[in-house]
Amino acid sequence: GETSSEDQIQRHQHNEKSDIDQDFTKLWNKIAEVVRAVSSSYDEKWQVRKRTINTALLVLLIYRFVCAKNTLGYGTIINQVWDNCRKLRINLPQVKPITQSSLCAARKKLHENIFKEINSAILNRYDDREDRWRGFRLFAVDGTKVNLPKNMIDYGYEVPATGNYP
Repeated sequence: GETSSEDQIQRHQHNEKSDIDQDFTKLWNKIAEVVRAVSSSYDEKWQVRKRTINTALLVLLIYRFVCAKNTLGYGTIINQVWDNCRKLRINLPQVKPITQSSLCAARKKLHENIFKEINSAILNRYDDREDRWRGFRLFAVDGTKVNLPKNMIDYGYEVPATGNYP
């Protein structure tokens, strides 16, 4: 049978979306607002004049490098980000991807404290004090037993009710 051009377009759009790194996209969607808020204050710190690469875009690219499943080069990651943003209809500062050298130059100017601030902002944003175990955020449980030094009692850690704790 014949396929209509509308069916071809839908199939093409589906194929394009399946090429996108879904895990990274989900992560980025959760933290994008926080990253933009923190990044806006850093634009003034390292940019002398308005540039193509702003702090939010730079952080996106750096996070993408960190989350890449294998060791891809700057050029590949930049092209993937541009291609994925185009597929998701996200506006970028220019149609063509930035150059590797411009990314390196911008990265050198960005202070590393931004990642500490972003981390703190994300933790504060998603901090749910009701979902705590004994006052601590619980990230994972694996059943491992850890023996802590005796002086940890001074910091509020409890001695197990049973067991071999001198």
